[in-house]
Amino acid sequence: MPYVNISTTKKMNEDEKQTLLGQVGRAITLIPGKAAEGTLIKLDAGATLVKKGAEGDLCMTQAYLYGESPHEAKDSFVREMFRYYTEEMGIPQKNIYISVEGCRNWGFDGWFHDSLANE
Repeated sequence: MPYVNISTTKKMNEDEKQTLLGQVGRAITLIPGKAAEGTLIKLDAGATLVKKGAEGDLCMTQAYLYGESPHEAKDSFVREMFRYYTEEMGIPQKNIYISVEGCRNWGFDGWFHDSLANE
């Protein structure tokens, strides 16, 4: 189950939020074994984010993935999210930050899971 945490200063109406959530679901499928249906997303639109000297809206996205994923797939996810944030939301590329982390340890379904123990 991927977890994607998005904070942006951009104020969004409900339709814009739903469109962004759908975009995250589509982009996450660029990573093998990850599906939109299993993705947990936190969206904080209209958030207070401060970067000295920044002009325009800001966006920080953190994606946490259970286990490791290929570099190329993570790159594709990041590029697709950059494209969406710049082209569809109008956020300047220099004000977008995206981190993607593979998490070895994850608790879900009532259990502690270790991705290396499952190999």
